[in-house]
Amino acid sequence: MPFLQSPTRFILHYVAARPGMFLLLGLLVAGASISSIGTQYAMKVLIDAMTTGVRARGLVYTALAAFLGLVILESVLQRAAALTLGQATVTSGVGIRLDMVNYLTGHQMPFFQNQRAGSLGHRISGLAGIFGAIVHRLLQEVTPPLIGFAGAMLIFVTIDAVMAAILGVVFLLVTAALIVLGLRGHVHHTAFAQHAGTAGGELIDLIGNIWVVKAFAARDRELERLEGFLDKEAHAQRRGWFFVEQMRGLHDITL
Repeated sequence: MPFLQSPTRFILHYVAARPGMFLLLGLLVAGASISSIGTQYAMKVLIDAMTTGVRARGLVYTALAAFLGLVILESVLQRAAALTLGQATVTSGVGIRLDMVNYLTGHQMPFFQNQRAGSLGHRISGLAGIFGAIVHRLLQEVTPPLIGFAGAMLIFVTIDAVMAAILGVVFLLVTAALIVLGLRGHVHHTAFAQHAGTAGGELIDLIGNIWVVKAFAARDRELERLEGFLDKEAHAQRRGWFFVEQMRGLHDITL
C-alpha cells in the first residue's frame, strides 16, 4: 500500500477513490462561498440604492430580492454540502477501516505478540475519524473563508484599490506567520494521538479480559495501571490544548 507512506498521499488516495462525490462536495462548498460573496455585494448595492433617493426605489427592491435570494441559495448549498460531506466521510471511513484491517492481517505473528489487540483496533477506528475531521476542517472551515476573503477583496477593489492592496498584504503576512507558528504544534498533537491510542487500547483490553482481572483479584492494580495511561494522555492533551489557545490568542491580537 504505497499511499501509507505519507499523510498527504493517504488523504489523496481516499479522495481519488470517490472522485465524483468529492468533486460534487467541492462544487457545493465553492457555490455556497460564492453565494456568500454575492450576498455581501447585494447588500452593498442595496445600501447604495437606498441612499440615492426615491427615484431608485425599483433598484432597491431589485437589490433586496437579490439579497434574499442569495441568502436562501447560500443556506441551501451549505446544507447540501454538509449532507454530502457526511456521506463522503462515512463511506470513506468504512473503506479506510477495511483497508487497514487488511494491511494489519498481513503482518507476521510476532508483530501481534508485541501489540495489544485493543490498542490496534482503537487506532484503526480513530484513523477513520481523523480522516473525516481533516476533510471537514478543510472544506468547511478553511476553504469558505479563503473564497470569502477573495470575494471581499474584489468588493474592496471597487471601493478603494489601495486599501484592498494593503489588506491583502497584511492578510498574507499574518497567515504565513500563523502557519509557521502552528507547525510547531505538530509535536504536541502527535504525542496526544499516541497516548490516546494507547489509553483507548488499554481500556478495551481491560474490559475484554475482565474475567482474568476478576479471577486474579487484580481490579485495583489494573485501575492504577489504567490511571497512569490516562494521566499521560491528559497531560499530552492539555499541552496541545494550551498551544492551540495560545495560537488563537495570537490570532486575535493580530486582528
